Amino acid sequence: MSGELSTRNRTERLRGFLSAWRSHAPERAQVKRMDAFLSAYRQHRPPPPIVVARPKLDPARLGSFLTAAQPPLEQLRASGTMINPWGVAGVGRKEVRNSAVLATLWSPQQCGALGRAFLEAFCRRINDPAGLLPTSEELAASYSVRTEHCPVGAVSERVDITIEGPSFVLGIEVKIDAAEGPEQLRRYVGSVQRWGKQRGGKKAAVVFLAPFYPSEQGVLRATWRDVMHAGRDVLRLRAGAPTTHSFLLETFVRHCIEFGR
Repeated sequence: MSGELSTRNRTERLRGFLSAWRSHAPERAQVKRMDAFLSAYRQHRPPPPIVVARPKLDPARLGSFLTAAQPPLEQLRASGTMINPWGVAGVGRKEVRNSAVLATLWSPQQCGALGRAFLEAFCRRINDPAGLLPTSEELAASYSVRTEHCPVGAVSERVDITIEGPSFVLGIEVKIDAAEGPEQLRRYVGSVQRWGKQRGGKKAAVVFLAPFYPSEQGVLRATWRDVMHAGRDVLRLRAGAPTTHSFLLETFVRHCIEFGR
């Protein structure tokens, strides 16, 4: 009898242990997952931030710097180079006004040799596999620049800038924010080509100056970055005593930075 009680007690204790173990098994699994997470976190946690002590401001040194900066600042103001003439004139991002500025800066009649050098530097930056753009010799033979020109008389084919020399005609369509109009470049290509034929069979090209690609094949692409680099190249090669023309070109180059690529 006592043996049976002993066996029964052991069975009850084992049953109680198994029941208790089953009831705590989920908690043990969660503990294991938490331990695994904490172990992984300790290995990959970011290092503590490095605290850099800020230098203390020295009022005396700051005052000395501001005092020393006054004379050159006043000299810069007196030179007039701090003025942005295109901002004052309200040129902004208006395509017609920027086209007029470009036409003036490219004009040999208004800017002399600098205008010719600027236009030549711009043309040399354009991919021109067919050789349609004017060469250095053709530009040296003089040329005229017009804005809002209708080469064959049709108002619907008014090109922003046209340039004509003894052996070439060139149309330049300028875009900054406006999108290309329906069939716009196709009409301009036809117009400029007819113009070249009417003027004695001159070679003709159309350049699309914009921060995006043209839709029409055969149109040469230029960007505002080409304008900026061409202007900087000319200013660097013609460094010397500042002139009104070089000042206007330098400020226009800075102005074009806002127009993107």
